[in-house]
Amino acid sequence: MATSNAPPFVAVELKNTHHVLGLLLREADASGGGDLALLAPNSLSVRAPITDPAPNPAVTPLELHVPPALLQATTVSGATLAQRDQAFSKPLSCVVAGSTVAQIPAGANPPTFTFNASAGGLVTQFDVILPVSVGEELPYSVVIEEAKPVQNSEPFMRVTESKIAAGDNGQISVLIRSSDGAGSSPNPVPANTWVYVMVAVPGYPLALRTVQTPP
Repeated sequence: MATSNAPPFVAVELKNTHHVLGLLLREADASGGGDLALLAPNSLSVRAPITDPAPNPAVTPLELHVPPALLQATTVSGATLAQRDQAFSKPLSCVVAGSTVAQIPAGANPPTFTFNASAGGLVTQFDVILPVSVGEELPYSVVIEEAKPVQNSEPFMRVTESKIAAGDNGQISVLIRSSDGAGSSPNPVPANTWVYVMVAVPGYPLALRTVQTPP
């Protein structure tokens, strides 16, 4: 017997890596719901799953605001009911794959993220390490947002997007860049500062971290 498809729904995904950041049912408006300008006019908030029973008292729980320029709204019309239920139960564990959604393989470890040492009060680079070497070229996106901005000021944000070359050993050192993405000017972050970090690489779970830059 053929498997019934679920009614269409909308996935808000990272354009560069296709990780799902949010889902929206379309049952009330089957022909709409995919306007990113309405879904995320300024940013999309991404909260880390609550896994630590003793949160870090030095900083509020991770809530990173992804700029709309990094996002796209995609209509998912080919998912089975089981795939839809899995996606809505754990959206941050899914990717958009064609006209459906797929779970990132269970047991896969997210990339490791580490800031390089500071110099002159600034941190200019970070390292991303994958569990295995890269068989084919992979895009990646890294978003860094200040976690504790001065009151009544906007948090700083950095976005670095590029590709890991095929055959790479999975360990890359990357310059921190401005929020306008690939090709932008290097833009270091202050030392000894709490930040939220999101690392996205296809085939791996999102890495969502709250971390302090080196002193």
